[in-house]
Amino acid sequence: MKFLKKLLKGLLITLAFFIVGFYMVKYLKPSVGKAPDQVEMEKSPFYKDGKFQNVIPTSSADFSQTPSIIKDYWNRKAESKPNEDYIFAEAGQDKIPNDTTGNLYVNWLGHAAL
Repeated sequence: MKFLKKLLKGLLITLAFFIVGFYMVKYLKPSVGKAPDQVEMEKSPFYKDGKFQNVIPTSSADFSQTPSIIKDYWNRKAESKPNEDYIFAEAGQDKIPNDTTGNLYVNWLGHAAL
C-alpha cells in the first residue's frame, strides 16, 4: 500500500509539472508553436515554390537502418562534429558589422550554434 501511495504521488507531481510547464510555454512565450509568418518566410533565399529547399542534398534513413544507427550512437561512432571539409556558410555576413568592440555573433546551424 505504501508503494502505491508513493507511485500515485510521483505520478501526480509529474502530471502537475507537465501541466504547469505547458501553460507557462503557452502563455508566457506565445511565439512557441506559432505558425510562421508567410511574409518573413518568402524573404528567405531558400524558400521556393511554397517550401524551403535544402542547399545541400540530404537523404533520409530507411527504417531497416534503425538498428545500425542505434548501435553507432550507443558505441559513440556517430558524428560528433562536422567533417574537416565542411564549409560553414557565412549567410547574412553583410548584416554583421565589422567592429572591434568585442561583440559576440552566433551562426545558427539548426539545432546547434557556432
